[in-house]
Order: sequence, then C-alpha cells, then structure tokens
Amino acid sequence: MMKRGAPEKLTDRLKSIVAEIKDKRPRRRPKQIQEDLRLYLLNNEEVKREFANDGEYAQKSQREFNIFIEERKLPGVSRISKYLTELSNNTANNPPSPPWHTGTLSRERIETEAIPWLMGLQSLRKSNYSKPITVREAKWFSYLSGFRKTYAADLQDFLSNTIGINDDRSKNVFLSYVIATWAELYAYREKIDTNAGIKDPDYSDLDDYIAKGDMESIYQRNDRHLFDAIDRIANKKDVSEKELTDFSSRYLLPSLLDQIRFQEIRILGHSLGEPDMHIKSINLYSDILTWILADNAACLERLMQLVWVSKIRFLTEIRKLVKENLDEDDSNIDSTVNELITNLEEQESSPSDNPINKKKNRIKEQEAR
Repeated sequence: MMKRGAPEKLTDRLKSIVAEIKDKRPRRRPKQIQEDLRLYLLNNEEVKREFANDGEYAQKSQREFNIFIEERKLPGVSRISKYLTELSNNTANNPPSPPWHTGTLSRERIETEAIPWLMGLQSLRKSNYSKPITVREAKWFSYLSGFRKTYAADLQDFLSNTIGINDDRSKNVFLSYVIATWAELYAYREKIDTNAGIKDPDYSDLDDYIAKGDMESIYQRNDRHLFDAIDRIANKKDVSEKELTDFSSRYLLPSLLDQIRFQEIRILGHSLGEPDMHIKSINLYSDILTWILADNAACLERLMQLVWVSKIRFLTEIRKLVKENLDEDDSNIDSTVNELITNLEEQESSPSDNPINKKKNRIKEQEAR
C-alpha cells in the first residue's frame, strides 16, 4: 500500500468547518482543530463510502480507516495554522450584519412582497424578546419566501388539526416564523463560508433539509467541545471568575443558542429568534426548556396540548421572566411553569368568544364532520 503524506490543501468543506469552529470557539488551537476535523472525517458517511471503494485498503478494518483518514484526508497542523491566518484576514473584512429596516433597502435588494412580512417579523421579534433580523437574514428570508405557498399547502392538516391554526393571519405569522428560522440557518452558513474564503459555496445540504421541511436533523449532533470545556472547569479545584466568564462567552453561549433554537423548534415548529438578553438569562431559559423537554413528561404533554398561539405566549412569558429577573435561579421552575400552563389552559377553556377557544371549537367541528 502506497504511503501518502497529509493533504496539502483543505477542501471547501473542511475550510467551512474550521471557520465555524473559530467563530464559536475563538481560542481553539491548530492541534485542537485538527482533532475536531479528525472526528468529523471519522463520522462522515461520504468519507466512509470513499474508503470502502478504495482498493489500496484491502482489509477495510478500523485501523486501515484511521490510516486512510491520516494519509488522504486530514490536513497537517502547519497547514491548518497557515489557513487560520487567511481565515483571520477574511473574518476582519466580513463585519457582523446590522439589523434590517427599510432604510437598508438601498444596500440589499429585497423582493417587494417580502417587505411587509419582514416588517411584521421585526415587530414580533421585539415582542418575543429576540434580537432583530439582520440584513443578511432578511436577504435569505426574501430568497426563501416562495416556500410560503409550498408550506401552506403541505402543512394544511398540521396547521389546522395539530397546532390549532385556522385563520389566515395566524397561518401567515406561523409561516413567517418558519421561513425566518430557515433564513437564520442560511445566513449563518453564508457568513461562515465568506469567512472561510469559499468562492463557490455549496448549500445543497440545507436545500435538501428545507425541501423536506426537516429542521431537527440539523441540530441532532453532540457538541463535544462544550462537554470537553465543562469537564475542564469541573475538574479544577479553584476556578477564577475570569475562567467562568470566558467559559460562558467562548463555549456556553454559542452552544446554548443552537440548543435553544432546537428546543423551540420541537415545541413550536420554528424558532422565536436569538434571545436578546444577558448570558445568565439565556442560560436559565435553556435550563427551563431542558427541564420541560427532558425531565418532565407530564408538563411537556400539557404544553403540547395547547394550541400554537398559547405556546407562543408561554415561551414569551418565560423569556420575559428570565430577562427581567437576572438573578433568578431554577429552583422554582416546577411551580412557575405549571402555573403558566394552567393559566393558558383556563384561557383556552373560557367562553366561546375567547379567540383561542374559537380555534379549538373549529377544530372540534371539523373533526365531528
């Protein structure tokens, strides 16, 4: 078997991964990034297929697969280090995207029909205690707005019978939330690939996910770096305030934002947008969602029985609570969550002129037919 050295160049996919690692873990060193890439390659299905079809590795053992990764796929530490300089220069020339408003239309063209939806979304973001949509996200929202009709048709039964949306206004708001969530994902990929210096970006994986309406698969991965960092903190006897602050900003926040988006998708079918609050509040918000989704089946069942508009109110109230009570802890999660759900259940069961109850009555009428 011919022995080969480490690849001289990083593929665009590996460049994109390195750029995302440095965006979320700025202090990651070349050797650590190499280990990140090794883990990615060892678990990549396309790489596994390539190995299986390579005649030079006859035994197809795990040992040979490790050698295949080392000799054919994994860039060396010096090559990664050299690329990090290029990445740093690209990132410096790609500043954060500012919030979108109609005054930015001269800088980024938006389809005319998407503008009213974006204006409505910015208002919703504010009421949901979320950061505003950025110019880059607005551009992708405009690009993806054609899915409004597709999703409206494909999700008709889901909207009416599962989450209790029957009026046109609520349907449009729900679809705006969904498209905005996809826009966040595309905008982030564009930012990362621009930082990475990729001239011909490939979004085919996201295209496949959005065509299937499958957001959850994007988040079904274990954030190994977060747990490595937690272990390092947990195993130290004396942890300084600076280390805790660094841990929160460098490791915890990026992972929490991904986790919160995934948690909200599970409850609502979409995200409410990045929470506009202190890291402590974001942490508590995620703790509450984790408690509901992973630790309290009875509470989750009650929450999922609520109609969509009630779930929005529930998450918004939780966001408001953690934002306005920065020093709150999670000791009262049980009573707080159950009290909120009980109040919403009572509103839904109130007289028929209640807007929420009207939707439930329409669902019952449709089922009776």
